[in-house]
Amino acid sequence: MSTARTFGIDVSHWQGNIDWTTLKNSGVKFSYAKATDMQAPHDPSKTYKDPTFPNNYAGAKSIGAYSGAFHFFREGYDGKGQADFFLSYYTPKHGDLLPAIDVETEPHDVNQYVADLRACVDEVAKAIGGKAPMIYTQKSIWDACGNPQGFANCPLWVVDPHHPDQPILPSTWTTYTFWQYKVDVVPPFYGIEKVDFDYFNGAISDIGKFCY
Repeated sequence: MSTARTFGIDVSHWQGNIDWTTLKNSGVKFSYAKATDMQAPHDPSKTYKDPTFPNNYAGAKSIGAYSGAFHFFREGYDGKGQADFFLSYYTPKHGDLLPAIDVETEPHDVNQYVADLRACVDEVAKAIGGKAPMIYTQKSIWDACGNPQGFANCPLWVVDPHHPDQPILPSTWTTYTFWQYKVDVVPPFYGIEKVDFDYFNGAISDIGKFCY
């Protein structure tokens, strides 16, 4: 694993209006923003497009930071349909960080869950010229999915706020690309109550390898 680490954040509607200039001055080099979810807050019957996404996506670009989008993957929804919904709201552009699929809920039907996840990943990959999208997950969730094989070509955005030196990885991967190392941080950033902190596992000069 690289000893270099590049600092960034991930954001959604929970952060409200963001002062991106202050973030630039705080050293933020990249940002992932939530775009879509198959369940709207407080109403699981509806799909959800994060209304802050356009501003968050553009805000990162406005300060010269790398910008990307993620979709919150849900059980019980067709995988290709989830990808299509994500891509109906977010159109990947060359230079963007690879689109990310957020896998953070334990499945009830493991086989169907994994099949839908694979279909979602494959459909997003088709939209970005065959490159595999990022997968955001943590060891306990991936274990609950049965440690499915066939996803190792997807770069890993690992969640582990409990180990300060190196994250614990799901067994499918031997290294990580992004690491969400702190969650719900109350930072000295104007206009943000809580935010998640991330590292890119490398120098900023290497991050282009994980862009569309």
